[in-house]
Amino acid sequence: MLRKKKSARFIDDREKKLHFFHIPKTAGRSVIAGIGRVAYPSLGHKEIYRKIVKQQIDINQEYISCMTHDFGEFFLTYGHITFLSVMEPRWVVNKADDKLFLQIHGSGLNPDCFTFTVFRDPVERMFSRYKEYIQEMSTGVTPSLGIALKTDKEISDEITFIEFMKELPTSLLYEQLYYFAVKDPCWLEEQNIKKAVQNVLSLNKVLFTETIDQDIKYISEHIGNNITLGEKFARNTRQISDEERAIATTLLETEYLFLELVKQGLNS
Repeated sequence: MLRKKKSARFIDDREKKLHFFHIPKTAGRSVIAGIGRVAYPSLGHKEIYRKIVKQQIDINQEYISCMTHDFGEFFLTYGHITFLSVMEPRWVVNKADDKLFLQIHGSGLNPDCFTFTVFRDPVERMFSRYKEYIQEMSTGVTPSLGIALKTDKEISDEITFIEFMKELPTSLLYEQLYYFAVKDPCWLEEQNIKKAVQNVLSLNKVLFTETIDQDIKYISEHIGNNITLGEKFARNTRQISDEERAIATTLLETEYLFLELVKQGLNS
């Protein structure tokens, strides 16, 4: 059981700590399992991921997982949680017994915490989201999107990739941008997109799936252990057509703009 922290800090000063802003479908499981080998070297990547994901903490109905280490708690924290949700003051509740056991306050993370995220080509990421949705619907699993888009269709009359995209709310369509967006009803305005870029650039490291094998070396250097990513947890082999890719690229123009501004900021 996780013990109550005395310091009222998210992560102990003595620990080589990481926080991963885990956007869905950006190779996050591979990253988490790769880092997890530091604590569980005898386990395979899938076993490591299952072990870590069980160590969840409830943050106002959002979940953040933590990986323990011999020298202390919270070696790694991560979750499908937005930038502002982590950075704002809040109580953290132990999922197991609903007891308050530490408080995040101030900037939300210990100033020494190494923060990072991974971005993916918007079309490739969205197509991965689509494949996951189709698989979940075909097996009767509650969609990980948190919403059902096919309530009036039989699975044999399955929704197409473009139909899927057009039915998504903007927060899911531009999900990578949304994770770093400001809390503003007009969060897609140009000035707010630039603020989201600033939030990204405040992280210690920004990784991209296209260069993940090289980028992950920065995390290895920080923790003093070599990280191997291993398998990519692929779900199925569906392929996107050229026509679908062209339409999807247009639909995701805003997110492409956001990522281009991020890259420009990183290179400046």
